[in-house]
Amino acid sequence: MNDINILSVNTVLPPNRYEFSEVEAIFMRWLSTQEKSVQVKGQRILRNADVLQRHSFLSLEEIFSPRSLTDSTRKYREAMIEFGTHVLKDGLEQAGVEPEEVDVLITTSCTGYMIPSVDAYMADALGMRP
Repeated sequence: MNDINILSVNTVLPPNRYEFSEVEAIFMRWLSTQEKSVQVKGQRILRNADVLQRHSFLSLEEIFSPRSLTDSTRKYREAMIEFGTHVLKDGLEQAGVEPEEVDVLITTSCTGYMIPSVDAYMADALGMRP
C-alpha cells in the first residue's frame, strides 16, 4: 500500500472583506423594492447565518448589481484561476515539491462553477501531469 502524505495546506481569501453590518445594509437596500414580508424573511435568513465577515472577489455593489450568468461565470473563472494557481504554487514551494510530482489535487469552492473545474486550469498553468 502506498503512503499518502499531506505536505502543505494553503488557503487564500478574496481581497474584499466585509463586516456583517456592511453586507446587511446593502442586502436590505437590494431587497427594498420587495414586499415587507420578503424583506423580513431575507433579513432573518442573513442574521441567522451568523456569519460575521464575508470575503469576495467582487465589491458589494457588484454583488448586488444585475448581470448575466455569462458575466458572473467569467468573473468567477478569472478570479479562481488566478487565486487558485497562486495558492497552489505557494503551497508547492513551501512543501519543496515540483508540480509534476503531485498525484492528487483537491480543490473546493462554495460559490460558482466551472467546466472544466478550476483544478484543471491550475494543473495546466503549473505544468502538472494530467
